[in-house]
Amino acid sequence: MRFRPPLGRPVLAVKPRPGGRAVLRVAVVSAHSAMRTAICAALDTSFATIIGEADGARNAIALAAAAHPDVAIIDLDATADSIATARQIRRHSPATQVILVSTEAALQQKLVDGLRAGARGVVLTSDPAGDLSQALAEVASGLVHLSPSISDAMLKCVLQRQVPAPTELSEREREVLTLLIQGMKSREIGTRLGITTSTVDAHKTRIRTKMGVQSTAQAVLQAIEHGLTAAAREQ
Repeated sequence: MRFRPPLGRPVLAVKPRPGGRAVLRVAVVSAHSAMRTAICAALDTSFATIIGEADGARNAIALAAAAHPDVAIIDLDATADSIATARQIRRHSPATQVILVSTEAALQQKLVDGLRAGARGVVLTSDPAGDLSQALAEVASGLVHLSPSISDAMLKCVLQRQVPAPTELSEREREVLTLLIQGMKSREIGTRLGITTSTVDAHKTRIRTKMGVQSTAQAVLQAIEHGLTAAAREQ
């Protein structure tokens, strides 16, 4: 039976698994105990340990400030002020990555705001259970995880936002960036566009340089914030 620490109280000592594989320390935030239980049950315990649960913003922020979890999973639908909670968790524990769990209906309104608040992963409640563990591993590695099921919804949100002046990205670079936002990897992008993986990686390097960011994840988030992919879709 999984050990469940009291709400808002972290377990500070987490022993590594045999073999030296890193164990991700995870905090779970939801107003509903059933959702917290479901999230905990969906995680792969071979590399993730629940260090604490919180039923609201105050407990969540206190938990993050005290325990500095590697990842905080927030129920977007059932947590009051969930966007502000994500932002405050990132403020009090900058190294903590945030994953949002949501229904598609709620996500339509909160997706962009959630990403701007610092979330690096989005998983739908309708996604397969294994997707949550995949999201956990990806955000802990510095990547952005967006559920394939919400890529279209996300782009609709982007298209509804005001599109800024065209950037200096080339047409091909905008195509690559659009596919990155949809969650594709370099090899998949190469197949889609008929170019080699090394060419895709070269485009990614130029995208980061032109956008003034250090990582592809930052480029994706900046594109979502400013609607840079909208121009590419309209061409």
